[in-house]
Amino acid sequence: MSLWSTQPDAAAGEDSMMVYSLPTLNFGTLTIMSAGTTVGPPTDFSRSLIRFDLSALPSNQVIGWAKLILYVNAQAGSGSLYVARCTKAWVEAEVSWNNYKTGSAWDTPGGDWDGSDVVTSAFVGAGSDHTIDITSLAVDAMRNRSGVLNLLLKKQFEISGDNYIQYRTSDHATPADRPELQMELIEPAPRVVKSQSWRARELVGG
Repeated sequence: MSLWSTQPDAAAGEDSMMVYSLPTLNFGTLTIMSAGTTVGPPTDFSRSLIRFDLSALPSNQVIGWAKLILYVNAQAGSGSLYVARCTKAWVEAEVSWNNYKTGSAWDTPGGDWDGSDVVTSAFVGAGSDHTIDITSLAVDAMRNRSGVLNLLLKKQFEISGDNYIQYRTSDHATPADRPELQMELIEPAPRVVKSQSWRARELVGG
């Protein structure tokens, strides 16, 4: 077993935020991203996106566990975060509440996600790391998505009032506060291959 981690900077990192009241605005270079609701009137909604490229790992890599670690810049109210697989190939410099890239709209404004595998994690306070177990999503990325771990973050229940969590992004000036993915990698069991002569003896009862 071995520990593998990645914590990309602004050049390599892919993350952004989407805001309901600013449906055409892109936040790809912002140093923060949030998920939840803020007081209006009217109440506003925000969701976030983050993507990691795991394609450098072997396609048959076995993952023991995977953790997404996000530094909490601010937090208000209470609730839980939903983390799900985003189903569109959004572009960091173009994505907005309405579009996942320029000229291409989300099926549903605010992002499209797969609800069959959703991770729930309770909010934590500002100034701390929010560590989220995303093992099932990372395994799916390796097995079925060519190593692309494409995630959408939203509040579990998007209701009125100040109920949000705000994270620092890969564009933040403090390297240690940028989003990090940690995984335990397990060496796959070696394949046992019988020789031709052994197989021949089996066939004739030798």
